[in-house]
Amino acid sequence: PDLSPVELELWKLDHKINYRGVNIDMSALMDLRELLAQARVKYNAELFQLTDGAVDKATKNAELKKWLESRDVFLPNMQKSTLEERAALPFNAPDIARVLWVRLSLGSSSVAKLEAIFNRLSKGGRLRDLFAFCGADRTGRFAGRGPQPQNLPNSGPTKDWDIEAVEKFLDVARSRDLTKAEELHDDVIAAISGSLRALFCAGPGKEFICSDYSAIEAVVIAELAGEEWRVEVFNVHGKIYEMSA
Repeated sequence: PDLSPVELELWKLDHKINYRGVNIDMSALMDLRELLAQARVKYNAELFQLTDGAVDKATKNAELKKWLESRDVFLPNMQKSTLEERAALPFNAPDIARVLWVRLSLGSSSVAKLEAIFNRLSKGGRLRDLFAFCGADRTGRFAGRGPQPQNLPNSGPTKDWDIEAVEKFLDVARSRDLTKAEELHDDVIAAISGSLRALFCAGPGKEFICSDYSAIEAVVIAELAGEEWRVEVFNVHGKIYEMSA
């Protein structure tokens, strides 16, 4: 059906937002891409050495699973949650623990957003067409496109990861020296992932304002529906998936 007057105005706003785009810190983007490239080379080489040549890339799940089984580590799958659960066990042999760490670190899906940002950049260093009007067709919420700006990581390698920690890491990243970055944070890839939000910045003479609503779709629907037990979950611990299951 035709859009209602209110939805039509929202649709126009969506186009305005997508045409205008958002400014990206190009220098920081290139610094992080270089660090990530170095980390992949180093950690894949370490993985090759740890597995005696059986696995040369962390992305090769079949080979990695086979090597783990040769070390009497039998996993039902190679999903992140399964690997994290095994890596958390205290009795892992040192080489097994390190292999699992490398796989989890290099397997981070969030750092893929670096390439998604780079590949989508338009002239002038802006990202455009990041949102789809009514992308979630059942609720009408906007959906993210490209680097998925609605789903950027907000955590890093330390519990106290905040703006100051990000700025400190980006200062070190300017050197494009992986060794220096590792001296600051053992898990450089987690630090890169945690710095993605900082790439979105104000253009010259502009101010950048960010509002971050957690689980807004689930929260609003629960409130509208009067589903009190769900509202209470968000008021307490927020683990709505676990409670729903």
